[in-house]
Amino acid sequence: MGKRNAAGVVIAAVLVLLLWGGAWRTPGSGPPPPPAVPASGSFDPLLDVDWLGADCWFEESWIDRLSFARSSCGWLYPSTRDSLGQRAALPVVILHQQRFRRPTSRATVYVMGGPGGSSWLSSEGIVGWTDWSHRLGLDHDLVLYDQRGTGYSQPPLECPELESLGWDQLDSDADRDALWAEYERVIKGCAEQIPSADRAAGLYSTATNARDLRELIASLKRDLGYQQISVYGVSYGTRLAMTALADAAVSVDAVVLDSLYPPGLDLVAPFADHFAAVIDAAGRHCIEQQRCAGSMQLRELLDRVLRRLGDHPQRFTVNAAWLQKPVTLRIDDAVMITLVEHAMYAAWDLADLHDMLSGSAEGNLEPWREVIEEWLWVSMDPDFDMLTLHAVECRDNPPLDPAVEAAALARQPSWASALRSPKRSFVLCEQLGVSPRPLTAAQFDIPVLALAAEFDPRTPVQPGVAALESYPHVQWLRLPITGHGLVDVDECAAQSTGQFLNRGGAHRVERCGAR
Repeated sequence: MGKRNAAGVVIAAVLVLLLWGGAWRTPGSGPPPPPAVPASGSFDPLLDVDWLGADCWFEESWIDRLSFARSSCGWLYPSTRDSLGQRAALPVVILHQQRFRRPTSRATVYVMGGPGGSSWLSSEGIVGWTDWSHRLGLDHDLVLYDQRGTGYSQPPLECPELESLGWDQLDSDADRDALWAEYERVIKGCAEQIPSADRAAGLYSTATNARDLRELIASLKRDLGYQQISVYGVSYGTRLAMTALADAAVSVDAVVLDSLYPPGLDLVAPFADHFAAVIDAAGRHCIEQQRCAGSMQLRELLDRVLRRLGDHPQRFTVNAAWLQKPVTLRIDDAVMITLVEHAMYAAWDLADLHDMLSGSAEGNLEPWREVIEEWLWVSMDPDFDMLTLHAVECRDNPPLDPAVEAAALARQPSWASALRSPKRSFVLCEQLGVSPRPLTAAQFDIPVLALAAEFDPRTPVQPGVAALESYPHVQWLRLPITGHGLVDVDECAAQSTGQFLNRGGAHRVERCGAR
């Protein structure tokens, strides 16, 4: 989970919905519109890929051109149609390992987090994906695609008014309910682009996304000749992968679940309890490793900073990369707890976090400059679709229960002011016209490699361990570090994951070195 703001208190309200994995992202212009669905298509769904790469909408790197191991591009037209009978079109990119675009016998499908996260299928993004594949040491093709309502998928879901609102509210003195009222007004207006029948029926949901993923996997085998398929899911992508693979009809050799968000798990209402457990464990670890100077643990420092900023908010000016100009933020307790959460999500070192909190306890926010600028880059990213996020999360989960949140905040009273949700946030799904159909726990008999950073604030480890307890073929790789998306923040985890995928789940993962 990873993004978006509407000033600090609204960030706190939607923060734990955001499960976008990946440590890098790049903007870029989109592809041309997909071609019309061929009338002669004799099967449904249809995967239309040009092996020669002529349909690719991006320039390939000079390294790929010299090696002749280039990309193929196309579109998946899933069988699930909207209430008007129209198909979606999902862009698909295949990064080849062999020369002259010859497919390998095996392919790994990458399932992006979110919901609402783009797979960054621009020219700059493809360079990043090539580096990612090389970093893991993959010896086979990597398949990337955008889910419905994300990235370059068609039809697009757009809400530019939300981008403007986010920037406008950064320096606002309005209370959280007033800020949320503006957010609700804008997101409700944008939701009108989805027909009401499709919102009520869950066209944008994990169930639909899982059907699309199963059809992509089947089409890769049937239409493109791949013999073995593995799946790598990160963050929300783990929830999507688990839901898709619970269908015994889908044929997959192995799955990697990085930063686990299993179906049926509520991470929203009990966020205060989960975050407290992570902060406390991180603080103890830092002291035990003799890396955090002073007698105060992270939790004590954080509480001290929150009290100070709750009583006396500070304004701080930073450079906003998206706007290419300075912006001023009003930093109160809600924004600060969001910044701490982001720093842990983005794999900041615990000793550095301890030092930053020590300084801000005395009113010095300057050490937070880089964290704030990075957080703005992530939270204001136009490639992330908040409308898709709300549509999917509202469908997948039961209505938020204010009593559950109240109980969690009662157990963490020093954070209650910072994390208490706006009153109307509990009825947003009803306002958007999305009928809930909560997901249930999934299970399958496929080799699983589960990855976790012990101090990841977005996807706490223990609920993931419980979700996989009954799975027959699970290997865990857990490291005592911060970060979300272990493959992106640890070299050993990346190499172990690559070996697991290269051998179709037959590789026994060794422990990574102690930290």
